[in-house]
Amino acid sequence: MLPSALLWLIHYLDQKLTETVRGEVPRDRPTEFVLVSVAGGDNRTAVTGAVQALIESWAGTILEAEALAREVDGLVRKAPGQTVDGIYCKGSRAFGLPYESPDPDSGAARYRQLVSLTFRRTE
Repeated sequence: MLPSALLWLIHYLDQKLTETVRGEVPRDRPTEFVLVSVAGGDNRTAVTGAVQALIESWAGTILEAEALAREVDGLVRKAPGQTVDGIYCKGSRAFGLPYESPDPDSGAARYRQLVSLTFRRTE
């Protein structure tokens, strides 16, 4: 079984971005951060798997959130060929462009995007 695809995506984005990347909303929520959550997927074999992930880009304004989301989108599209912690990303697919979705509780600026990534163990 492959290690967590959620951790792979968090580590990959965290290496490339200056903003905090987390798997949960921090208690002391910073103005700008990226939130990654798993929305489905499967382990195809003992060495390959696929995950669908929801990526949220939070920022101080909607324009800043959009800019962060576009940066994240570019990184997800460049993920194939990248290895993190012995796991190789074979492919990525975005289900449309990032879209505006302000947080309903706080009103904070946020963009969301659903993506799919496929992985293979290299070790």
